[in-house]
Amino acid sequence: MSISEERAIVQKYIGGFPWLMVIWGLGGFLLWVALWPLAYTGQIPLWLGSIVATVILSACYLPTHEAQHGNISRPNTPLRWFNELVGHVSVFPLIFPYRLHRAIHLKHHAHSNDVERDPDIYMKADTIWGAAKNAWLSKQPGHAGSLADNVLEDSPNKDRLVLEAILVTRLAWILMALLAWSGFALEVLMLWWIPRQVAGIYTPVTLSWAPHHPMKETGRYHDTRGWKSPVGTILSSGMEYHLVHHLFPSIPLNKTPAAYRELKPLLEAEGASLNGL
Repeated sequence: MSISEERAIVQKYIGGFPWLMVIWGLGGFLLWVALWPLAYTGQIPLWLGSIVATVILSACYLPTHEAQHGNISRPNTPLRWFNELVGHVSVFPLIFPYRLHRAIHLKHHAHSNDVERDPDIYMKADTIWGAAKNAWLSKQPGHAGSLADNVLEDSPNKDRLVLEAILVTRLAWILMALLAWSGFALEVLMLWWIPRQVAGIYTPVTLSWAPHHPMKETGRYHDTRGWKSPVGTILSSGMEYHLVHHLFPSIPLNKTPAAYRELKPLLEAEGASLNGL
């Protein structure tokens, strides 16, 4: 497959307004907010609200991921503010500061599997259980995770990004404390704290570990793999086709399976690890 043929395929999947991700991101956030009065007033049982909240938080990183790559609206375009709105709002329940995580994520793309420079290398593990442990440890005191000191050392915006991240996280924790103090402690536990703990493990295991395992190879066609998820494409957040995203970040998540099928001959010719996908 020639470069021109590759580009012709890729261009078919780039462009158009990603309504799915916008509805997913903003709709998911609004549904999460709606769970609070619904559960507090007894219109739904709290345990059901907790399950729904866990699903929402486990999926809310995907819209912000699209925003990080400008797939909702590119820089210097009239709707760029909307791209940033989706990026900030959709991931707030996870308490992930959007702009800092965008900078970190772009570093991951530039240095995937580089033991010195990939901010996601902390997820390297032999098994999924080891990866889950790494994800949990990264949230504990004394563990930096993807926020290691050298990750943004060459970024002129490092101080501003870190300050903004501190403000966002402190705002979230203060809000959580005020809600608990005001008599909503059980709702905070069931609708925010527990779902965030579950999603905080699911997200890096699914998005960082699974598509890059065993995190040993570098190079355009070798730092990410195709893989057949035992729980299916939806429950693995579409990460079976994450290789396509790393090659062509402008292709929206929901279009990567179709793009993969067309690009598969190229990927096989380049020796990409597809694992039967």
